[in-house]
Amino acid sequence: MQSRRSFIRKNLIGTFLFSALGSIFPIASLLNNRPKKSRLNALVRDWEQTDFLMDSKRTYFNTSSLGPSLKNVVEAVCSNWNHLEVNGYDGKQLAKNAHKKVGEFFNVPSEDIAMTRNTTEGINIAAKSIPLKKGDEVIMTTHEHVGGAAAWLVLEQEIGIKVKLWDVPLSGEGLIEDLTTHISPATRVIAVSHVLCTTGMRLPIEEIAQLCREKKIYSVIDGAQAVGMIPVNLNNIKADFYACAAHKWLFGPKGVGMLYVNPNIMKELHPVFVGAYSDRSYNLNKKEFVLRQVAERNTYGTRNVSLMVGLETALAWNVQKGIDLINSNATEQIRYFKSLIPLNNFELLEPNEEFRSSILTLRSIRKDNKTLVHDLHSQYNIRTRYIYENNLDAVRISFAIFNTKQQIDQLALAITTLTK
Repeated sequence: MQSRRSFIRKNLIGTFLFSALGSIFPIASLLNNRPKKSRLNALVRDWEQTDFLMDSKRTYFNTSSLGPSLKNVVEAVCSNWNHLEVNGYDGKQLAKNAHKKVGEFFNVPSEDIAMTRNTTEGINIAAKSIPLKKGDEVIMTTHEHVGGAAAWLVLEQEIGIKVKLWDVPLSGEGLIEDLTTHISPATRVIAVSHVLCTTGMRLPIEEIAQLCREKKIYSVIDGAQAVGMIPVNLNNIKADFYACAAHKWLFGPKGVGMLYVNPNIMKELHPVFVGAYSDRSYNLNKKEFVLRQVAERNTYGTRNVSLMVGLETALAWNVQKGIDLINSNATEQIRYFKSLIPLNNFELLEPNEEFRSSILTLRSIRKDNKTLVHDLHSQYNIRTRYIYENNLDAVRISFAIFNTKQQIDQLALAITTLTK
């Protein structure tokens, strides 16, 4: 009851402040005259009050970096960890059950998915397991996160592969045709993000994976920004590798990730890490070790079962809420936010609508953007992220299911005030 009263009081105070500021800041008047009917009222509901642990004093628009774990995820991790330690259980059956749910979520057999610590580990396993040699080309976009790029850059230094950079056209028009012009007889790998961490562009991954199959090129997909934000059906995508983690748009625990490996290429790959559960048969006295020919062999040794249970909990929440609803909510949030700010003060780094996601990246034409991100945080306690990648010099805003209309109002007011 106290929480409900605080929530109502907070809204009343916020309404008063916005009205009082109307004569000072044009955005306040704009907020007062915003459309009366908004799908946000129906879509946001009270999930931010019941499902998340976020501090009500903090306005968080940075899920692309780190998503807040759901309340029931934290509870599942803690309770299961305590249960396992109190009783001395290894939790293998719990891990097996969670692994099965991961397979069902992505619509592939669970043995084709290895449990990792994060997306970066998955990308590293892919890079090190593909039989590459000096002179082989790897195509990457200029928008890749360091976690998706570092493994390939190190291979360029170590064995002399060639990393070829592809500057994706912002609009998305002619994207596949443009990619094709970068392919040469030496191209062995195309390693790209499903959703770019810079502009939020959704790449046509199924088409890219199909192009790779036709040209006998390995496809390695960084799914860090996609899973939980948009539907991801790995059976339809048919990439060779797809890496992701639980700690962004899935709102799962930190320290657990997933790597899908196409079973059709397993025999071509070098094992990177091996240990218990990597083998089909093992006999030290005979010096026998026969590898399993499935992705699951990369889930070796002892793992944190509690984190896997937390991941299973997060997946169940996402299935219950519906990825399509989560995605459509973000679309409405972005449309609403754009209706509140003076667009002529900003350059929107948006692709065409079919390639957009829950991320909006913009560049102020009136204020240094790195300073803008800092000031949003220091003066208004609003968290966004500065985008330095690809020299974009921009502000990235992540619109997640827990962000309320009031928070979007606050963000619009703050960003407009700071760029007057």
